[in-house]
Amino acid sequence: MLKKRKSRSSRGITALELMVSVVAVGTISSLAIGGFNNTRNYFLSRSLSTQIESALQKAKFESIKRNRDIAVFWDSSSNSILTVEQDDSKSSNCNVENINDTRIDELSVENIVANVNDLTVQGTLATGSTSGIVYRPNGLTGSCSNFGAMGAGTLEVRFSSQIQGAADFNISISTAGRIEIDYI
Repeated sequence: MLKKRKSRSSRGITALELMVSVVAVGTISSLAIGGFNNTRNYFLSRSLSTQIESALQKAKFESIKRNRDIAVFWDSSSNSILTVEQDDSKSSNCNVENINDTRIDELSVENIVANVNDLTVQGTLATGSTSGIVYRPNGLTGSCSNFGAMGAGTLEVRFSSQIQGAADFNISISTAGRIEIDYI
């Protein structure tokens, strides 16, 4: 009997062809993962800006509903944006050490940003205060450090260069309590 010879194309692939294919797939995968991380960081930063905006809106509505002053401020000890109802003594401090203040809400940044050292939050109000903002029962804003002053200003949120693709942003708050996000 005659033996049939197999053609070269039906013998399979060589080790060299397999190695080239594995290297090509690895290279393409590494490029895709880098792009994925940038996209993920971008959307995490957008999510943070939306959540801060929501916390500010909630504070405004709570101040009107409760007919009380509601303070919103950055608490560096807990890496959170805190919303508290201030007591009737018209305290000029935005902090939770005052036992008469009631904590309404807490937005923990640690749930969004893995390493909070990569995040800088700084507020600048028209009155020079950097501690926070108070929503009055009429919906207007005031300053934490100067109780009678109007509190228009900007909350700046910056990510370190370690977080590739994240969008820095400013949240502007008018004296009328309107909120606007500007991505940088």
